Amino acid sequence: MMNRKRDRKAGNATSVPAMAGTARKASLGTFVKHALREPSYVIPLVLIVLIFSFLRAYVIPSGSMIPTLVEGDRIIGIQQYFPNGHTFHAGDIATFYSNQLGEVLVKRVVAEGGDTVDIIGDTLYVNGEASEWQGNGTGMVQGEWVLADDEYFMMGDNRSNSKDSRWIGPVKANQMISKVICTYFPFDRMKLLTE
Repeated sequence: MMNRKRDRKAGNATSVPAMAGTARKASLGTFVKHALREPSYVIPLVLIVLIFSFLRAYVIPSGSMIPTLVEGDRIIGIQQYFPNGHTFHAGDIATFYSNQLGEVLVKRVVAEGGDTVDIIGDTLYVNGEASEWQGNGTGMVQGEWVLADDEYFMMGDNRSNSKDSRWIGPVKANQMISKVICTYFPFDRMKLLTE
């Protein structure tokens, strides 16, 4: 590509080769320099990076958390970066990685480290008392689990259709990924999920 440059002395037009890609590099360089000087560009960029560093989005794949979450709900969880500094509590909905199933699951924390979990009939007991987090469904697996200090007992709210700690055992703290804070889609099901 040739640029036309007018020779002022002679009044003649001469051809000068253009440097390919110069305009693109100049505008990108100009943008970067401008962005570094202008907080109006930097602040949104930093916020986007922070949001995507701490938040995780998931799609609910099954009915194991009905009625709280249904298949197709989109949820957001706050990423856990400090396993020893951040703990989950009974009632929290959390995501965790199941080593046994090889996938990320979404369940409710029903018991924490040091608790004893008993399932008798269709009733969930934690430390000898009926749990506030009974859920729905019948035909629960019977048993007793004593949790280590770094373990959580996770159950789906739809107890008759959930692969959870009754089947895979207690979940270690280092398997926990995020605390679910809300649903964001579909819009008519948008809600906060924190206590």
